[in-house]
Amino acid sequence: MSPRLEQVVRELTHWREPSVADAAECLRGLPLSAEDLLAWTDFEHPSWHSYGRRMIHEAAGVELVVMSWLPGDRSAIHDHGAAQWGAVRVFGPLEHAVFRWRAGRLSTIERGPVAADAVIPVAHGLVHQMGNPGRHPVLSLHLYGGGDAHAGATAGARIWDLHRGEVQRTDGGVFFGLDERQIIEREGGLEGDFPTTLRNTVDLLLRLVRIRADPAARSWGAVDDQIESIVRWLYADETHARAQRELAEPVDGGELAREHLRGIWAGERVAVARALAGLADVLPPDLPGYLGWPDPTRPDLTRPDPT
Repeated sequence: MSPRLEQVVRELTHWREPSVADAAECLRGLPLSAEDLLAWTDFEHPSWHSYGRRMIHEAAGVELVVMSWLPGDRSAIHDHGAAQWGAVRVFGPLEHAVFRWRAGRLSTIERGPVAADAVIPVAHGLVHQMGNPGRHPVLSLHLYGGGDAHAGATAGARIWDLHRGEVQRTDGGVFFGLDERQIIEREGGLEGDFPTTLRNTVDLLLRLVRIRADPAARSWGAVDDQIESIVRWLYADETHARAQRELAEPVDGGELAREHLRGIWAGERVAVARALAGLADVLPPDLPGYLGWPDPTRPDLTRPDPT
C-alpha cells in the first residue's frame, strides 16, 4: 500500500463519530493521485460486472474501495445499504446521476459530468448512479462507513432494476443485470417515470450487448432473450404512447417541476440517441425516428427540442 493510502487508513482508525462532511474532507484533503491506486485496478473485470471493484480496507464497519471504470462502464441505480456516511473521489471525468424514490416511483433529479479530482458526498439513503461515458479508463476511490461492523459498511445495498420492476438487495457490487445468486432480497412493484425508465433500459441494453460479445460469458444467462425483450419494449406502441402521455400530464410542483422534467427528458433523449446509433446490428434501423428521438447526425444534437 502506498504511504498516502496508509495515511487514509490510519485516519480511519482514529475516527469516533464521523459524518458525511468528514468523509468528503478526508478524501479531498489528501494528496492522492491515480498512481496511488494502481495496485487495486480492476480494468480486466468480467463483462457481466459493469465496473471493476477492489477492496483496500475493510474493518469496524468502514470500507475503502477502488472502482475501475472502462469506457461504457456504469453502475446500476443504487444506494449504499447500511452505510451512514461516505464520499467518492474521482481521478478522471465521470458521470453522476441522482434519483428520487417516492411511493414506489423512481425519478431522475439530476445527471451531469463530474470533473477529475472532484469529491462526491454520499449521505445515507442517497440513490444515485455513476458511469464512464468517455473514451478513457478512469479510477475512483470510495469511502463508506457507519454500517454493520460484521456484515460490512454497505451490506444490504439496494438496486433499482426498472427492467424487472423490482428493488433488489445485495451485499456485493451494484452491477447492471445483477446475477441471481447475488440478490439476497427483492421487492416488486417498482416503477419509474419515462425518462428514467428509458435511459436505464438502454443502458442495460448496452451492457447486455457487451456481455453477448464476450466469449467468457456464454454460460452467463439468456442474454439474447433479454436483448430481444428490451428491443420489443423500445418498439412497442405503448412505449411511444407513454412518452407522449407523461410529458403531457400535470406534474407535482407546478411549472418549475415541468421545466425540470423537460430538461431531464431532453438530456436523456440525446444520450439514448447516441447509444442506439451505435447498435445498428441489434435494433431496427428506423427505431430512433419511430420514437421521435433526435437524429444522431444532427449538428445541434446537444440542444434538441425538448417538446
